[in-house]
Amino acid sequence: MKGLDSESDKSAIERYTSSNREATAFYLDSASPSPDTENAETVLEAELISAAENTNLFEYEQTHLAARYKGFFKPMTPDEIIQWEGSLLSKPLIRLPSSLEDIALQLFKNLMSYMGDRSSSKKPDLHAIKHTRLAMGSPEEVKDEAYLQVIKQITRNPNPTRCMRGWNFFAIMASCYPPSMELFHALLHYLLDIIKSGDEDLAKRANYIAIRLSKTFESRRKMAPSDDEIKMVESMKSIIVQMHFFSGAATTCEVESYTTIRELKTIVMSKLSLNVSRIPYFSIYEICEKPDCTEERYLNEFEKVCDILSVWQKEKEAYKKKKINVEFKFILKLLLYYEYNPQDIDAVTMTYVQCQFEVINSRYNLTEETIVKLAAIQLHIDYSHLQLDEVKKTINQNVKKFVPKNKFKHNSEQGWAEKIMKEFNTLQFKSKLEAKNAYLDILKNNELFQSCQFLCTYDSKLNTANNNTQREINPCHIPEECIVAVKPQEIIITDINRNKIYSVPLTTLASWGVNAETFVIVEKPNEKDWSKSYFNCNQPKLFKIVLDSYTNILIGKNMIEIMTERVETCKLFESLPATKLKPGETLRSRQATIYENI
Repeated sequence: MKGLDSESDKSAIERYTSSNREATAFYLDSASPSPDTENAETVLEAELISAAENTNLFEYEQTHLAARYKGFFKPMTPDEIIQWEGSLLSKPLIRLPSSLEDIALQLFKNLMSYMGDRSSSKKPDLHAIKHTRLAMGSPEEVKDEAYLQVIKQITRNPNPTRCMRGWNFFAIMASCYPPSMELFHALLHYLLDIIKSGDEDLAKRANYIAIRLSKTFESRRKMAPSDDEIKMVESMKSIIVQMHFFSGAATTCEVESYTTIRELKTIVMSKLSLNVSRIPYFSIYEICEKPDCTEERYLNEFEKVCDILSVWQKEKEAYKKKKINVEFKFILKLLLYYEYNPQDIDAVTMTYVQCQFEVINSRYNLTEETIVKLAAIQLHIDYSHLQLDEVKKTINQNVKKFVPKNKFKHNSEQGWAEKIMKEFNTLQFKSKLEAKNAYLDILKNNELFQSCQFLCTYDSKLNTANNNTQREINPCHIPEECIVAVKPQEIIITDINRNKIYSVPLTTLASWGVNAETFVIVEKPNEKDWSKSYFNCNQPKLFKIVLDSYTNILIGKNMIEIMTERVETCKLFESLPATKLKPGETLRSRQATIYENI
């Protein structure tokens, strides 16, 4: 035995997730009841409850319902209109432009088919998905129509089972899109009255819907629900998602339809007892593992977890038709690097596993000697608890996991394995923590250590101005294709092979900015000189977030101020027009960092 493998030598992630290294599937029975079934009045803001109390559904119906007649043209009352009906509507419930009537009638068909009041060969959840997609893409008055339709079908419904399905449908709608403000307040009044009625089962459902309605109203969804989300909403349970780590470990978290990436990050860090003061330094990324490459995309703080799950389901179905296997993951990753105590096992481990991932995926330009040393330390960290012959077998079978992909073909598999094993036999670490620190100490000598890297195209607009306004184009001879690496105190420009061209201390930056596809940095090394560098890349927003954060740290802002500014930046990004995608393109493939597979 060469090394230690005690509990005291493991980080929180290693301790907590060691039994969860294999991905767990989605299980309905393992999910907990949603906390949204608790008393909504303790969750909703007092102002919102007051606004709801000052309106009611009957007043809305009197104002907006279209006239309907019975018998000899006798007008129906709102109470007669808004009650269960076993046949299709001939016209919408509220007054709508003629151009929207067909949409409204289609929504009612989907509702009846889901509830079982109309026969259909399709599964109920397909009708729910079709309904939400259609309603979410329609004007506000159509959404109001949809909500009145479900109220109608759960009112005096003679079939208790179908009535309950109507309540489920109500919850699905409330999880995906809101009505107008006027109807929103009226529906809350309706739900709060049910909560006070004394019917325990209905009160839970009314609480659940009221909370979701308020969450959806204040922060809108972009995607219709996935199959898994619909199952969870129907059973009023939380949604289980997995959080992965670069170490290969994983753990599960429970979220709701409205949970944001920012909230998920807090949930997982708290669950693993990681230092919550470090939350601003971390972000969640989505990973798509394809046969030929891995795509990794930074997720904006305010993206909804369930919107991403819906996109994954849609893509999986498309890839399945092409007989291509893909796997999607959430991964917790350091967005910003920070100085850490070498004795802080959690901080060291998070930095180590991320740097080790970047080494294997060719994010550093390393010599063969350095590669062998790093690989031997990695082997020690992962397998030193095994007998020597087992370690040899492991490296012979898995050598690709220890060598950077861009350097792997520089030697044979056997050649790499022998060199790594020879170096492994010289190591004398007393603990995993010591080994991880040694790994990081080697990388600290590399220019790109602790950098966030962007693959860019230099667009030849770099100009340097002097006192007589003469300009020198591209004085540093930056190639068209290059890497821009942002570090805590500087920006480093390299060629595509990560050979350094020049660096820009953050203290010399005068300003910077981004648009949809470009970012610019303005250097001002002294009072007389300045220069602009324009770069095209697929992640300009992420560039701004990282650079904003590092420069704010340098000028002494605390993390609360930095996080507040980042939140405002993310809100701005969310408010911008949606990115126009090409046919077959996804937001992830547009904004992803691509790691080629061997």
